[in-house]
Amino acid sequence: KPQTVWLNIYGAGSGGAVKFEPDIIDFNELVVGTEVTQVIKLVNQSDVTMYHDIVSSMPDNLHYKDGQGFISANSVKRVTICFTPDQRKYYNVTISCKLSTGSEAKSTLDQGPNHTGMQLLMDAPLEELPECQVLGNAVYPTLAIMDVRAINRLE
Repeated sequence: KPQTVWLNIYGAGSGGAVKFEPDIIDFNELVVGTEVTQVIKLVNQSDVTMYHDIVSSMPDNLHYKDGQGFISANSVKRVTICFTPDQRKYYNVTISCKLSTGSEAKSTLDQGPNHTGMQLLMDAPLEELPECQVLGNAVYPTLAIMDVRAINRLE
């Protein structure tokens, strides 16, 4: 008959230290309904691979290329922020990066926030997550009408 053996394993762990560079992106003046992009760096300063998911309070206006996935230990990942304002106003949006260790994500084979199993994303309070401010003043295009009459025209 097989015998059950319980084994407790102890070890040293490491948390992630991830930040945005730069931590403020200013698109200045941009046209309503037009997409603008800018590349930022996601810097992993820790000694562990991290799973990241970049989110904001304005998912209809902001989306990200490579905004979700793994970032290796002590490395930099380029993320493209795509911003499309839909109203004429000044935008000041905070984007944040939810994190978990890569080993946690790999062990559950769960690579997204809507899956079950071990909790993938860290439950850190929002102020402890890496943040980046996205700024921009959205305006309507300027229309200029010029008088094109010839000055010395014969009639």
